[in-house]
Amino acid sequence: MIPAPAAIDDQLKAVADFAAVVLALLTFFTAWRATGLASDLRQIGSLGRKIAGQVLIDIVLAGITFLACAAMASAFGKSWTWSWARWTSSSHVLQSLFSIIYLGFALVLLAQLGLIVGRLVPSTKNSLANRKARRSATGSN
Repeated sequence: MIPAPAAIDDQLKAVADFAAVVLALLTFFTAWRATGLASDLRQIGSLGRKIAGQVLIDIVLAGITFLACAAMASAFGKSWTWSWARWTSSSHVLQSLFSIIYLGFALVLLAQLGLIVGRLVPSTKNSLANRKARRSATGSN
């Protein structure tokens, strides 16, 4: 059974403003972390405490975003439609805009996962290269 549009709109009104603010904050912090990663990539070292701490911050940020997505998943399921006519109808505006906000959360989550991978992959490669270099230096002596 599909809930009546008014019931969905009431639910979305209660969530949409707060969700938009949370999305803006998560986007801000994700962009800030991405800027930090871009500058760190030039000098990223081996996997150690510093990198682990940075990855932990990114994991916490991604976890918060995931929890926000999970909390809004049922509202998104009720508001999403594949029908262009319904998507653009004036009675579906709030639902359409909420769907856009929800998709924004999903994109921010993907970016955050990219930040995690972007820190872990180079630092892991550097760690492996350093181990290999130490083994080679020890083996040649």
